[in-house]
Order: sequence, then structure tokens, then C-alpha cells
Amino acid sequence: FSTVADGVKGKRAKEWGLVDDVYMGSKYDEQIVGRVKELAAQSTRPDGLEGITLDPIEIPADGSDIELEHVSFRFDRAQRLGTLVVRGPSGAQPADPDAIHAAGSDYWPLRAFRELDRILLHLRLNEPEIGTVLVKSEGDAAAVLASDAVLDKHRDHWLVNEIIQYIKRTLKRVDYTAKSFLGVIEPGSCFAGTLFELILCSDRSYMLDDPDRPVTIELSVMNGGSYPMGNGLSRLETRFLNDPGKPAELLGRGGAFEALDAEESGLVTFAPDDIDWDDDVRFAIEERTSLSPDALTGMEANLRFGGPETMETKIFGRLTAWQNWIFQRPNAVGERGALKIYGQAGIRPEFDWRRT
Repeated sequence: FSTVADGVKGKRAKEWGLVDDVYMGSKYDEQIVGRVKELAAQSTRPDGLEGITLDPIEIPADGSDIELEHVSFRFDRAQRLGTLVVRGPSGAQPADPDAIHAAGSDYWPLRAFRELDRILLHLRLNEPEIGTVLVKSEGDAAAVLASDAVLDKHRDHWLVNEIIQYIKRTLKRVDYTAKSFLGVIEPGSCFAGTLFELILCSDRSYMLDDPDRPVTIELSVMNGGSYPMGNGLSRLETRFLNDPGKPAELLGRGGAFEALDAEESGLVTFAPDDIDWDDDVRFAIEERTSLSPDALTGMEANLRFGGPETMETKIFGRLTAWQNWIFQRPNAVGERGALKIYGQAGIRPEFDWRRT
């Protein structure tokens, strides 16, 4: 197909699997409507539903720190660094679909991930020079796990399903954002269940090992495939591609992981003690912010999407990073690009630090 100069028409296009079906022009509209009705009939959503209103989420337009109800973002422009903090639920939470519907857009999982989504879009479009993001959380892990239990129990309800799908898409947006994400798990964190996906999204994660201030993480059923990546796998499956049985083992273990257990299990990258903690995190930040932003975009895009290659990973994990961005930029081949001055003693490359 790639070398057929005249292209491929109807019958052959279907035989080659390039299209799903071919309709005659005289019956095209009728058959399209029929096909749409067939697909609509497969929906499990009841008729006559009342939706919920999604209130707008406003953030400052002046470049100042962002403080929303459940998510905040602080800027350190001197280091081209940002700190993202997601707060877990507080107070009584809805326990059934009717209560979730009544809560509407204020329901914690929906509101928190809408705020996260809004901040991610703001960073990509309006803050291209913020290249590294620390990912933190605050709150009660038990409350996050309780929220997960409600989502799992009622996942077949149309509204709960829509919320799960929205969380899935927002987590994918993290995967597809050209920033370096460093997960930071410290006292007061609530990286459990759904929020632990943010650690699995991170390019590197640090978990404090301090017996005097114990820190834990915990998995839930929602980590078992409720939020698949673009490669069709869960983030746990992607993380343990070389050990396919590991995700089920970790999910079946139950209970919290302390720092050294989490490191040994492969759930976090490093677990420094309190003596090394500040230096290790600082070195990681300095390391990332010193490297070519385009090199990081390319490497991170490659490493985030192991496993099966799908249309989605080809587009967002490969082409978008490489063909549509890196190959058009001067950081490699410009007059002071890394490749142009490679091997020239005493000369450092000049980088355009913008990332999307």
C-alpha cells in the first residue's frame, strides 16, 4: 500500500483491511445511518438520563501559582521547575450512584482530575519553559482507597463509568506531556490506588525511608487495568514487562508498602533515607534541568511506552515527539546545538528550553 502510486480503492481497501466497509454511493447515507444505529444499540447507557453540569475551572492568567480546591501548582521559574500537589478527599464522600450524581462536578475523583487536567493543559500551552515537575500528594490514603472502592463497586453505572474514563484520559495526558515528572513520596502523602497512578506515570520516583516518619503507598483494584495506557496495558503491566506475573502478585498482596518494600518490589525508583533525601532529590532536579529538553522529550516518550505498539503509541509516543517536534528544533543541529559542537572543548550547547 505504501508504494502504490495510485492508491487503493474500495473493494481492495476492504480486502487489505484498510477500511471497515465499502458502501455504494446510492445507498451510502442509508447504510451509514444503519451502522450508526447498530453501534448505538450496543450502548449500555439507559435512555432519559439527566447529566451533571461541569462548572468551569479558572486559573490565574498572570503566571502566578495555581491554587485550586484539590490540586495546586507552584512555580520555581529560576530552575524551570514546578511542584504539583494533589490532595485526597476529605469529609464524608458519596457511597452510591445517586449520591455521586447529587454531588455532581464536586465529587472528589471528578473534580480533582478535572483540576489536574486543566493544569496540564495550562502547562503545555502557556508554560513551555517549565520542563520538570515534582509530583506530590497530601491527605489520607484510606480515604483515597475508600473512594476507589466506590468507583469499583459501581463501575457499571453510566456516570461512574464516565468518571473512570475521564480519569483514564487525564492520566494519559500526563503520559503524553513533554515534561519530566519526578514523583516525591514523603510524610503526609496519600499515593494509594488511583493517586498512585501518578507515581507510575512519573519518569522517576523517590520515597523517603525514615522510621521516625513512616511513609507508605498502597495499591487498589483500580491499579489493575481500570486506567489503561495508550499501549493497552495497565501502568503496572507496563512497569513489569519483563515479569508478567508481578502485577497480579503485587495487587494480591494487599496492605501498605513501606519505603524499602516499595523499592524492592519495583514500585518506586529510589528510597533514600533521611540523611540522603534532600541531596538525592536536589541532584535529580539539577540533572533533569541541565539536559537538552528535546533529548528528554524523545527519551521519555520512548521509555514511557514499552510493550505493544499501537496506533496511539505510534502517534503520541513516537511521531509527535520525534517527527513533529525534535527534528524541527535547533537544539541538536542549530549553530550551537549539541551535535554541532560535540567534541569541542570548552563550548557548551545553547538550548531552547521550551517543552510542551
